[in-house]
Amino acid sequence: MTVVAVTGASGFVGQRVVEDLARRGHVAIGVVRGPSAPSAPQARVVGDISAQTDWARALEGVEVVVHCAARAHVMHERATDPLPLYRAVNVEGARRLAEQAARHGVRRLVYLSSVKAAGERSTPGRPLKVSDTPTPEDEYGISKREAELALMEVGAATGIETVIISPDVARELMG
Repeated sequence: MTVVAVTGASGFVGQRVVEDLARRGHVAIGVVRGPSAPSAPQARVVGDISAQTDWARALEGVEVVVHCAARAHVMHERATDPLPLYRAVNVEGARRLAEQAARHGVRRLVYLSSVKAAGERSTPGRPLKVSDTPTPEDEYGISKREAELALMEVGAATGIETVIISPDVARELMG
């Protein structure tokens, strides 16, 4: 039985990750921004995600982190330059999580990235491949790619095993 913290546990993907982990017999701890967010049993609140987030309480007793939380799908963006907002959450918040997780003895961090980190399109009839050079185009994709790089850097520096999952690109690996 592994103790797993799932960030973004009140989101569409995070909820399902928590449910699946629990169904498989793991202890799934939902990590959410606020107490009013729908969440998993044993929810731990961290507040807004940024370079200043204190993840300590959320990481107590945790062996693995599945990081699903992100700034995504902003339908009516009001910022004239939203890239810094995406970077604050998706890059610096993820980096801070990985650094603190390593200090707390977490052995593995699984990061849910996005196909948008790889690019917006591929050649007709040829899906994006893991070996392709990433060419993200929008703020979200750019921040997700930068987060991948930041997490690989933290993993190399601290020894925390870092797994990056890009669902639409991973399909290629699964056949």
